[in-house]
Amino acid sequence: MNAALEASQLGFSLGETGADIQGLKISDFTIFVLTDEAFESIGSVLASADLETLQDVLRYHINPSSVIFSQSLGNVTVPSLQGPDLTFTVLPDGSAWVNNARITFPNTILYNGVAHVIDSVLSPGPFDRSSLEPSTPASDRVAFPDASFVSSLPFSSIAFSTDHMAYSTTPVLLQTIAAVSPQQAEANTTTTSSSAHCGW
Repeated sequence: MNAALEASQLGFSLGETGADIQGLKISDFTIFVLTDEAFESIGSVLASADLETLQDVLRYHINPSSVIFSQSLGNVTVPSLQGPDLTFTVLPDGSAWVNNARITFPNTILYNGVAHVIDSVLSPGPFDRSSLEPSTPASDRVAFPDASFVSSLPFSSIAFSTDHMAYSTTPVLLQTIAAVSPQQAEANTTTTSSSAHCGW
């Protein structure tokens, strides 16, 4: 995802911001992070996409106006940075969806927002909740119908303007951890006579 954001020239990366960083000046955002497999499933589209198309697709994966944790999800819509709304669906089995993509790893805390990992790429535009097919494998829920799978993506490494190294995976310092609710944190906290330890 970072490599795609870098290739899109949006100036927005998961782990870098500040007054001296050019690009999107947003905070308190929610972003839907794609797995490599999700990108690979539409690899043929990415290979021929122009910069504007890539930017539109990635902007559609960002809600710029609020931090949305999974506990707040319901059958609602929220605006995307790209324009069209994102449609959330929570099914009786507890699974959460944004459009036709399943949220596979929710509530990853970023220093200025929250990320949810999803299993397929979101295509900008209206989504009808009744068209959701939750039993369909992610590989068949491709948002771009004419896309085909590729094993080598057109973007595979990232480099930030503030360092001089390229990474084929997200640097350890940019990785985040899954959120823990305050109740879980409190339940895991033990106090000894010398110090208090919080278990995450």
